[in-house]
Amino acid sequence: QTPTSATNSNGGHRHSSSEMHRTMASPTLLSLVLGVCLVMNADAFYTGSALTPLLRTSPQGSMCARSILASSPRRLQINYQIKMSSGTVVEERAGEVRQIANADVNPTYGETGGAMLLMKDVTIARGDRDLMTGVDWRLVPGERIGVVGPNGAGKSTLLSAAAGRIPVIGSVLVKPGVSMGYLVQTAVSGSKRTAWKEAASQMHRLNAAQAELDEATHAITEGDTSEEALNRMADAQEAFEQAGGYNVEEKVGSVLSGLGFDPADYEKPCSDFSGGWQMKIALARLLLSEPDMLLLDEPTNHLDSNAKAWLARYISSYEGTVVLVTHEASLLNAADLTGVIEVRDQRAHMFRGSYQKFLVEREERVLRAQKEYEEQQREIEKLESYITRFGAKASHAASAQSKKKALDKIARVEMPTDLDTPSSGPHLRFPRPQFCEQEMITLSGATWGWNNEALYKDCSLTIEREMRLVVLGPNGCGKSTLLAALSGKLPLIGGERSIAEHLEMGVFTQDLAQELPLDKVAMDVVLEHVQAKDPSINSERARAVMGALGLSGSKALQAVGTMSGGEKARVALSMFVLVPHNLLILDEPSNHLDAATVAVLTAALSGFEGSIVVVTHNREFCEAIKPTHVAKVIGQPGTQKVTVENRPLLPSDWAGLEPDSQGGLPG
Repeated sequence: QTPTSATNSNGGHRHSSSEMHRTMASPTLLSLVLGVCLVMNADAFYTGSALTPLLRTSPQGSMCARSILASSPRRLQINYQIKMSSGTVVEERAGEVRQIANADVNPTYGETGGAMLLMKDVTIARGDRDLMTGVDWRLVPGERIGVVGPNGAGKSTLLSAAAGRIPVIGSVLVKPGVSMGYLVQTAVSGSKRTAWKEAASQMHRLNAAQAELDEATHAITEGDTSEEALNRMADAQEAFEQAGGYNVEEKVGSVLSGLGFDPADYEKPCSDFSGGWQMKIALARLLLSEPDMLLLDEPTNHLDSNAKAWLARYISSYEGTVVLVTHEASLLNAADLTGVIEVRDQRAHMFRGSYQKFLVEREERVLRAQKEYEEQQREIEKLESYITRFGAKASHAASAQSKKKALDKIARVEMPTDLDTPSSGPHLRFPRPQFCEQEMITLSGATWGWNNEALYKDCSLTIEREMRLVVLGPNGCGKSTLLAALSGKLPLIGGERSIAEHLEMGVFTQDLAQELPLDKVAMDVVLEHVQAKDPSINSERARAVMGALGLSGSKALQAVGTMSGGEKARVALSMFVLVPHNLLILDEPSNHLDAATVAVLTAALSGFEGSIVVVTHNREFCEAIKPTHVAKVIGQPGTQKVTVENRPLLPSDWAGLEPDSQGGLPG
């Protein structure tokens, strides 16, 4: 191109194209310019295109650009290609692009001997407490690994270590070129995109293929019909097809539909959705990015039964490598796992095979370990008895000394921890409820919804003393919104809400654990909350309840910010359980909790003498609390109603809310 010169609108000199080329060829100068611009106005460079020349110019320039991007506080979406000597344009492997683009992961890349991930003699700590030591893990391509264990054992922390989000002692390496996707428990509330666009926003391979196809098409439409241009076009079309470009709408729609979105939801902005639905959008976005290594931390917390079944099928057929942390036994069974890691007793125990095989083998291991421990204890007692009996006798001194040396050489076997079972676990009791009038809460001709837009209209509903009400309905119909109206958190648009004079209502929602002060000690948070309502509750009572929920010993003295999601949920539950209530309103109370804690909670609710209103996708939990009434949400949004029947749950109540017995969706 012929060099040109121009002035800007203010009369200042603007560089000629040849001068700009010389400037762009200087990596050091460009890195300084980019660094200043990224600090002053990062949005100007978020397309990533401005960095492409620097990434291509030299190794030093590439390092400068990567350093700038690595320090950027936001996630970038960068698509660029490398021009090879043959003239063929190829996409740089997503493992390079996404290493820079994904702020949620920061892995260390290095030689792994062909494994996707390699951990050697790793110690992982939280605060001043070692969660696990001596972790050796080799994750090979195509594996589907389930990570299980009690709340607080370190399952999520193990994933964070693999993703490079936390420091560890030891070696954690990811194979160079491997792309990693990590489901972080934060939503997309800041996004201004629609649900569809946000879900599709990180389809990096497709985006790169689309950009190359556009460039190749543009070159031909501009008159370049050379063999090189035609070959480039053919290659670009093939790459676009392989990336799913010709069925992208079907792919995005399939994922959104599988997670419970209606087609009418696709064009709604993310900000219109609740936190739970925004988490689903984040999950859809991650799945559609199709990373080589998919790390999923409790992905089912906001999913109904159908969405869980869909996700299990998706994972079981995923072509990449999957590591899954979940308490959902049904998901672990249906995901067709190739291995299980159990985090227990500060160790990561590795098992090969399915989840069912793991359960059998784990029990056998514990029994073998128990037998070995008992045999060693008998041998130790025998030696100690001999030494005590004959050590002081001159005639047996030499023999006793020999026995003592043998005792000192024994490598002590630790006593294995019993497997968690409901019968062996701790017990929990809710305080006896105070008297309340027969009609506890009444909605009369009530209309309510969010942002002054009606979701329910002209509804009448009464919660009575000793009622145990389960609210059923498809995902997204507004069950949590109904609870918000009953509790008074959501003001009515029309109609009336009245409450009994002696109502003492306790409300537990999915968001309580996220609202805890992170800088305070868990025990202090619990005591401060409960003593404000009942000063007679002392630390001994609080410790007993927290211990029953799995926060015993030093765990109760941890800062909330160092706790896992499950442990935070237990802190919130402790606050909820300690204060006397005569009506409990529960929104998905089993989310984030392991099986042992859910068993403790259901047993406590089963024995609770007050009234209960609960929303849950957990059928086993639902049936265990022995409901006396069943409520269903019917109708269309804007004119929805609530029907209440005085009867126990029936199998037909779950029709359309659960996968069928074959694991598929109902026809």
